[in-house]
Amino acid sequence: MFLALAVSVLAGCGGGGSSPPRSFPEPSPAIASAAPLPASTTTAVSYSASGSTVSFPALTNGISGSVTIPATTASVGGTLKYEETVPSGVAAPSSKMRGPASIGGTGLQTLGILAFTVSGTVSISTSFGFTFASSAAIPGTTYIAYYDENLPANGWNVILGPGVVSGSAITFAAQPLLPPLTFVAGDTYLFALVETSAALTPSASTASYTGTKTVNYTYGYDFGYPQPAPSATAPPTTISYTVATTVGAGSAPYPGATPSAGPVTDELVSETDTGSLSGSTFTTDTWVGQSLANGSYALSLYGTLQQEPTSAVLPQYTTLYTTPQLLDQYPETSTSWTTNSPAAAITYSFADGDAGTRTVNADGTYVDTENLINTTSNTVTLTENSDGSGSIVGPYFSGDFISSITFSAPSDGEITNTFNYTTDAQNDYGYPPSSSIQDPVWYTIPPFYAETDTVTTGATLPPACSTTFGTTGTEVQRAITNLDTIIGDIETTTLTSYAIGNVPVCLVSSDVVNYAYDEQGNQPYLIYLGQLGLEVVTTSETLILSPGATSALPAAKSRSATNVVPGTAGAMSLAALENHELTSFYKARVVHEHAFLAGMKSRAAASFKAVHGGAR
Repeated sequence: MFLALAVSVLAGCGGGGSSPPRSFPEPSPAIASAAPLPASTTTAVSYSASGSTVSFPALTNGISGSVTIPATTASVGGTLKYEETVPSGVAAPSSKMRGPASIGGTGLQTLGILAFTVSGTVSISTSFGFTFASSAAIPGTTYIAYYDENLPANGWNVILGPGVVSGSAITFAAQPLLPPLTFVAGDTYLFALVETSAALTPSASTASYTGTKTVNYTYGYDFGYPQPAPSATAPPTTISYTVATTVGAGSAPYPGATPSAGPVTDELVSETDTGSLSGSTFTTDTWVGQSLANGSYALSLYGTLQQEPTSAVLPQYTTLYTTPQLLDQYPETSTSWTTNSPAAAITYSFADGDAGTRTVNADGTYVDTENLINTTSNTVTLTENSDGSGSIVGPYFSGDFISSITFSAPSDGEITNTFNYTTDAQNDYGYPPSSSIQDPVWYTIPPFYAETDTVTTGATLPPACSTTFGTTGTEVQRAITNLDTIIGDIETTTLTSYAIGNVPVCLVSSDVVNYAYDEQGNQPYLIYLGQLGLEVVTTSETLILSPGATSALPAAKSRSATNVVPGTAGAMSLAALENHELTSFYKARVVHEHAFLAGMKSRAAASFKAVHGGAR
């Protein structure tokens, strides 16, 4: 088992608590006649493109060894100080060490400290390799812990181990670093050989965020909405929630074929929304992976699974992207990237048995097929074409009244919307084969999907975050727009994260769905056609890292692209949290669509009016 080296760590100081130093046998007479062994030694080291190996002699503890320095991005000098105890002012490693794994058991001991400095800033893409030789048997399990003296709040973190024992030698093989680790000139970096009576076990800890969410509804109908009965109370236009969210390791199997690009890590987000009128808890599994191309490390999103198991009205929603979406990159040499494609295969299912699939094309258009229960003919298909035209084909009005609704491509500033009636509707109710209405064009194409991703350093934090963590940080923003010419809406989603000292401390999200069609049956029309603003649903959420929760998060050199230990709380916590929010908004659109289709099937033909155009 090994733990990948963390680049920087979101952890508090590890604290003291070491056991007394191990007693080693007295030296043999031959050794006793030699010069006394020192308590520390200092050796010059060099960092170069070819790498190097540096040996260090035994101290009074009887432990000697060597360290392999990997190839570096620059040639600089430095020093290696080998000592028995931690430097003054640094808390000793303890059994409560931070990191993606924790040391259990009792009797934790620090057997030696290696302190590195460099004369110039240098980066390594492979961790050091360590070999130790002890004059006395070490019965416990050994690990390498890491400490950055320039970031004392990060504490000690386990990075390598357990050591491989062969006779008197203990070896820790070098491991790839993703992204690279940077040593800054003048800083001191400590590596400790520690021993414990019990093997290291994966940490079950999670990162915690708390915050608020508001959902606001506005209506732009000429005749007002809602129109409650005289004794009824109008529903609120704004609903507020308190939010508690955790991010940790997931264990769900990937819901598709194993990605060819390599292994993916499941990050699990659980959110509980509590409001005065309602509350819910739902989870999202997010599968992410990391890769190296052209000197840049990329964090990519492969798929998601969101569900609320106890809900009768919210679906399980699974997305598998045709091409993984880029969520972050390191180094962030560019201020933006716009490479993401929405192409995906989506499945969803409701507790009542309704289910559907959606194939999203690279341009954002789609084909959605939903199966509705409690009807003889139950398949409804929505199709959006690249010219803006499309259709809803399926059984409406008790399954035998409307066969389809079509939407034309824009022409001369207008859209033609046509209702096609079944043979029974024509014969029994005297309807024509079809009826149409023209309405002004309310959208512009292309695009159906647009995304802009930017990185801004020195950005001002929102007040809710700055009161806890500081005033400025690194801002990474994803702004996404989706156009649906069939359901009749434009959705704009903005996800903005903030990091201070490489710690993702705050996420602010906003989602605005602006409807040009009323398809919810709020009025006596099957569809009320108008312009944008007929109904606007705005969801705003702010999440702040809980005080003390940083110990549960692994490293984050950039906002999320860091090393990951499979099976533990990975370093893509913020990426998973953002995807959780984005999937929640997309799922809400599926719920809206499902309510529309189910409502159309249940209405009585006697009260039916097919369509009404908005003000022209």
